[in-house]
Amino acid sequence: MKVIVSCLFALTICNTMVAQNVGIGVPIPAQKLDIAGNLKISGAIMPGGNAGTAGQILISNGAGNTPVWEGPVAFMAYQAMDANVSSNAYGALSALTEVFDEGNDFNNSVFTAPVNGIYHFEASVKWGTNNSSSNYSQTSIEKCDNAGSPCTKLASSKMNNQTSAQHFLSATVKLVAGDKIKVFVVHTNSEGNSRTLEGKDPDSAAFTSGNISTYFSGHLVR
Repeated sequence: MKVIVSCLFALTICNTMVAQNVGIGVPIPAQKLDIAGNLKISGAIMPGGNAGTAGQILISNGAGNTPVWEGPVAFMAYQAMDANVSSNAYGALSALTEVFDEGNDFNNSVFTAPVNGIYHFEASVKWGTNNSSSNYSQTSIEKCDNAGSPCTKLASSKMNNQTSAQHFLSATVKLVAGDKIKVFVVHTNSEGNSRTLEGKDPDSAAFTSGNISTYFSGHLVR
């Protein structure tokens, strides 16, 4: 009996080596390792030789690609000081102060998607008083890629003939790794005067988005 079992085992090993697939409880394995049943692991899972760090999750990169470890992806930043914006000067928010940046994906007021996935973003922009009789203010969350194509508006808010204005907007969008998200602002008035984009230093003892005038935040949903 032992001889027969040994022969069968040797034959299985031989067949497995020829097919280059290993099956456990699977007569004809379809993958390098094909298991029918539960898998118990006492060590680390190491895609690409990387065991990751505590708290990270394993993200798929699609069929045929090595998955990667990713930690929490979330950020929030605010404008601490008032800033003057010239009339008709369309541009992105800049010099924002970070509250937190889990994943280090928010730099120079621009968020760069670290992995493919669905993301959610929020922004608030407060424009100071403008006494012009003909004016508007606009804020938009926009996606920009690395190919030099024009940015795409994901959400936009526009107010006409407002002496002061507060824009709140949000967007949920599917991104690919490398896509960049920015908040753009523009205003105009009949006199061509600059307008104040209000900032406010939040209360560090009890920080909430309601404590500040202009902010930008986002996180990876899945």
